[in-house]
Amino acid sequence: MEFGTTELIWAIINFIVFAAAMTWLLYKPVLKLLDGRAEEIEGRLSRAERAQTEAETTRQKLEAQLAQAEAQAQDILAKAAQQADASRQQVVGQAREEAERLLQKAQEAITREKERAVAELREEVAGLATMAAGRIIGKTLTVADHKQLVDQVVAEIGEHKS
Repeated sequence: MEFGTTELIWAIINFIVFAAAMTWLLYKPVLKLLDGRAEEIEGRLSRAERAQTEAETTRQKLEAQLAQAEAQAQDILAKAAQQADASRQQVVGQAREEAERLLQKAQEAITREKERAVAELREEVAGLATMAAGRIIGKTLTVADHKQLVDQVVAEIGEHKS
C-alpha cells in the first residue's frame, strides 16, 4: 500500500477536522468540568481555612476563659486561706482572753482565800494568845485589855514574818 500526496493531505485534513471536533465536543466540556472541580476544591479549601481560623479563635477564647477560671480559683483559694487564718487568729485571741480572764479570777480567788486565811489565823492566834495570857496572868481580861493584847501579838507576828 502506497500513500500518495493526496491521501496524505486528506489524512491531515481529517486529523485537523477530528481534532477540531474533539476540541469542540470534548475539550471544552472536559475543561469546563475540570474548572468546576477546581472551583469546588478551592471553595472547600476556603471553607476549611475559615473553619480552621474559627477553631483557632474558639480555642484561644477557651484558653483565655480557662486561664480566667484558674485565676478566679486561685483568688477564691487565697481568700479562703485568709479567712481561715483570720478565724484561727480570732479563736486563738478569744482563747487567750478567756485564759487570762480565768487566770485573773483564780489569782483574785487565791488572794481572797489568803486574806481570809490570814484573818482566821490572826483571830485564832489572838484567841490563843488571850487564853495563854489569861492563864499566865491568872485573871480574866477586859475587852480593852483583850484588844490591846491581840494588836500587840499580831504586830509581833507581823514583825517575825518580815
